[in-house]
Amino acid sequence: MDSPLKKPTTGIPRSEEATLIAKVSSLVDAGQATEALRVLGHVTRRTEVTYNAQGVCLMRLGRYSDAVEIYRSFVMEFGCTWMKATLPVFVRANFATALLLAGHTTGFQSTLAEIKEQSHPSVARLRQSLKDWERNLSWLGRLKWFCGVAPKTPITLTFPPGEFVESLVDLKSPT
Repeated sequence: MDSPLKKPTTGIPRSEEATLIAKVSSLVDAGQATEALRVLGHVTRRTEVTYNAQGVCLMRLGRYSDAVEIYRSFVMEFGCTWMKATLPVFVRANFATALLLAGHTTGFQSTLAEIKEQSHPSVARLRQSLKDWERNLSWLGRLKWFCGVAPKTPITLTFPPGEFVESLVDLKSPT
């Protein structure tokens, strides 16, 4: 597998990329995230789409710090401390999720706050997880959090971490 810190390149035709991501997503849904990661390891031309898929696989395998490194390599503006605003919202939300699961609660919070599309379903459900966590903190935990110290209590998710593609179902307006 090539280095996750290598700058993503373009070059995979979109139809091939869509087929690859559909295969990887199916494998992960079938509980075969290790196999999905192996399939991605054979990709010679890396794109932001394949890096995102690799990050999702790593999160599903519980390898959260590895996922953070993958996302950091292509989500952050080079030499900066902010994310590329041109990336899809769900990819930036995946980065926030990886930070959260790796135990970087304050990094998660600031990354989530950086995403301007706060009503996007990927962001909204992460914000809800944060609110639920805050509500369940002890008074001392809330005080620490208010002072900028993340309590040891982990934030739990009620959904599988990471998304491979934008969910069209989530984006439909209510009728």
